[in-house]
Amino acid sequence: MNDPADGSSERSLELARRIDALERELSEERDARRAMETAIARQNAQILDLSCAVRSILSSRIWRTLQYTGGGLLSAQARIWQAVRSCGSILRKSQPRVAASQDLPSATPRISVLMPVFDTPEKWLRASIESVLAQTHSNWELCVADDGSTAPHVRSVLSEYAARDRRVRLVFRAVNGGIAAASNSCLDLAAGEFIALLDHDDELHHDAIREATAVLNRCPDADMLYSDEDKIDERGFHLDPFFRPDWSPDYLLGCMHTGHLSVYRTQLVREIGGFRPGVDGAQDYDLALRVGSRTDRIHHIAAVLCHWRTLAVSIACGVGGQGLRLWRRRIRVAELS
Repeated sequence: MNDPADGSSERSLELARRIDALERELSEERDARRAMETAIARQNAQILDLSCAVRSILSSRIWRTLQYTGGGLLSAQARIWQAVRSCGSILRKSQPRVAASQDLPSATPRISVLMPVFDTPEKWLRASIESVLAQTHSNWELCVADDGSTAPHVRSVLSEYAARDRRVRLVFRAVNGGIAAASNSCLDLAAGEFIALLDHDDELHHDAIREATAVLNRCPDADMLYSDEDKIDERGFHLDPFFRPDWSPDYLLGCMHTGHLSVYRTQLVREIGGFRPGVDGAQDYDLALRVGSRTDRIHHIAAVLCHWRTLAVSIACGVGGQGLRLWRRRIRVAELS
């Protein structure tokens, strides 16, 4: 006569073997997924390397000469974009100026513009701040954190603007901590319901805050907004517009398609810990990934609201400065996500 206990023991062993097999299969699937994600990130980095190399060629003196002599496909694209911008400017000037707040409710959310600063050339620092002061909607504040600049003009310029407009709020960090730490210092200053990100040498379109506020009024539950952008060189020449797609969390894993201008709900950014140290140079991408994992209330503004300055030390200018190294950090950001 068979012992019932023996049968029960055999069933338990068989069940344990099946569980072990399933756990091995699950582990293999996880490893394969991680390997695939890493391979995709590396392929994207290779594409970015190629893009940076092309941009380096396009920003060279020879290519710039071709731009002004009418040669090259990019010249045609740049000239078309300039013509579009010029026509839009003419149309705006031909229409009577309407008060910025006339088509907005009396109560609108305040947007705190975060600008971490470090040794910014005076010309570009002033241009960036002036682009905020020139906004057609006034319910904003500019939160600036100087990250231990060594250039003496930085403190005097920032103090000048703070004395000129009380909406300009300053903090001077005693020690340079990197752009993520400086961005968190800006975040500490923010009193607005939403924050907007602006690099210290970029410029906002004069209707940027107004356009963002209009979307926030239409979509009061929005947690994040992002707009299209273009680039602006040292001469004020606009080129290379980026007309972004609507929100796609899957696409964001392989392409930083939010960028600037980006607007976030302040409380949500604080809840997830603000800007993370260790991803300096890719801190905006890291933030977008983490916010995108928490909410789908994200809206695309189909308008160029930010002008990305193409300087020799900026990411926008490609290789030759810090751009290539910083964009390669996207692989690390993707792995962290």
